[in-house]
Amino acid sequence: MSQTKVQPTFVTDTPPFDNFRSTGFTDLGTSTIMEINDDSVHFAANVIMTGSLIQNSLQIPTDAAPTPTTEGAMEWDSDDDKIKIGDGAGTLTFSSDETTATLFNKTLNFSNNTIVANSLVILEIVGDGSGNANLVFANAATLTSPVLVTPDLGTPSAGTLTNATGLPISTGVSGLGAGVATFLGTPSSQNFLNAVTTPTGTGRVVFSNSPNVNTAITTSTTTFSLINTTATTMNFAGAATAINMGTATGTLFGPRDIRTTDTTANVMNVTSTTLNLGGAATTVNIGAGTGTLTIGNPTVNINDAAGEFQINGTKVVDARITGWTAATGTGSKATFATFAGQDISASPTEAEVQAIDDHVVILSQRVKQIIDDLISHGLIGT
Repeated sequence: MSQTKVQPTFVTDTPPFDNFRSTGFTDLGTSTIMEINDDSVHFAANVIMTGSLIQNSLQIPTDAAPTPTTEGAMEWDSDDDKIKIGDGAGTLTFSSDETTATLFNKTLNFSNNTIVANSLVILEIVGDGSGNANLVFANAATLTSPVLVTPDLGTPSAGTLTNATGLPISTGVSGLGAGVATFLGTPSSQNFLNAVTTPTGTGRVVFSNSPNVNTAITTSTTTFSLINTTATTMNFAGAATAINMGTATGTLFGPRDIRTTDTTANVMNVTSTTLNLGGAATTVNIGAGTGTLTIGNPTVNINDAAGEFQINGTKVVDARITGWTAATGTGSKATFATFAGQDISASPTEAEVQAIDDHVVILSQRVKQIIDDLISHGLIGT
């Protein structure tokens, strides 16, 4: 805007104009005493103002909301306490340092001025922002605890989601295998089974402590350790009333001790016609020292000619002694009195000979009976 010169109007109780002089300011005219620029009012040089104005002040027209547009026209805005001056096309506003003013066509020097603003004010200034909250710059920004409401981050080159929450697994995480997102959302045994790539079996996931396994544990290997443990005490089968181990042609290798706390227990209750016990064991101990061993089978076979029965380490029965045949005649198990001997006279009598004969008969009958019994037991024979 070019420099503007106006003729101000002074309002006084008594005309003071005869007391004003404008000597030495001929280029403004003898009656012009001030000039008004875009943002200032200057008195001409060498102008001396004397006399009395109303309350010693310069008064201009006052209005509640003036809008002078005539170039050089000046009015006081009594509502906003500002000077309004027309520039021929519009109205200029002049404010004091303590009031808020709207600046037009001005360059701000941030080193000499303090700008008080917030993100919303800057958003209005820059004109190309997005949103209506706090300001975020695009490149190399370092933000401390910002709160972004429903932002679209695009595809960041890097990021740390240590404290991130609310990330949807099914749509927010990529690169997961088939069924993994479903398992993470609902971690059931069936969803876990669907997520792994090489499952075997069906049912539930099994963990180490007290698992509940239904039906069977199946292996395709030729050697399988069903329970391979270092525990010193292991409880097996629980309340099972029947335990089937191995096939009819298989071999069962048992532990060192098989024990039961019941007063009566069937260690081997089988329907097999042949049961092999002990294998290559050189010593098989059955029962306690005061116990009773009952064998139900009618035949016990020691499959060794040198085999024997011992009691407390002393042999009582071994293999059959052969060379015996059954005696003829009649045997007897009847009670008899032992023969103390017969006195024989120098000339033996018939009675003495008969007594000796009677006892020989008794002894022969008893010997025959013993031989018959031993042969019947198999201790002796042919």
